[in-house]
Amino acid sequence: MTLSDLASIGSLVSGVAVLVSLVYLAQQTRQNTRHTRALVQQANNQQLIDFNWDGAKDPVLNELLLRGDAGDPTLTPAQASAYLRLVLAYMCYAEDSYYQHREGLIDTERWAATSTWLQYGRAPHPGFRAGWTMSRELFGREFATFVDDAVRDYGSSPERHTGVDWLKRAADERARAKSEPGETP
Repeated sequence: MTLSDLASIGSLVSGVAVLVSLVYLAQQTRQNTRHTRALVQQANNQQLIDFNWDGAKDPVLNELLLRGDAGDPTLTPAQASAYLRLVLAYMCYAEDSYYQHREGLIDTERWAATSTWLQYGRAPHPGFRAGWTMSRELFGREFATFVDDAVRDYGSSPERHTGVDWLKRAADERARAKSEPGETP
């Protein structure tokens, strides 16, 4: 075997090693991307959980959210300011989700839930719309346009009051359970 033959074999082995390294690198990149997406989605969910948990634990905060959403004119300036901070906090969460979805870090299904909540859960409330109008300039232009469209198109959705809706649905479920044979209410 000549020196040229050995060089050719070495070159072939080197090429195969590079190919194996590239396949391994591609696999690691895909795995890291999935891991990053999972971490981003987990953090995104935790933000929403914390926001809702705080409201559930604190009756004063919950009352403020309900009155602020309704645009209650009897709110004091301090209460109105606190409500605006709630709107701002939610909108910071929504903006973060929007841009993370745009960058492919949050999947379409999860973003759709946030988008739907914004359009149908927040936009119908006059206090929220007033808060959005006041804080709009604090957000990126692309996101602000998206929210403007959601707020403008809210007309097809009735204003919801989560507590009232829940009480009605729970009463319906109790009535359904009583009417079904063998069911215990």
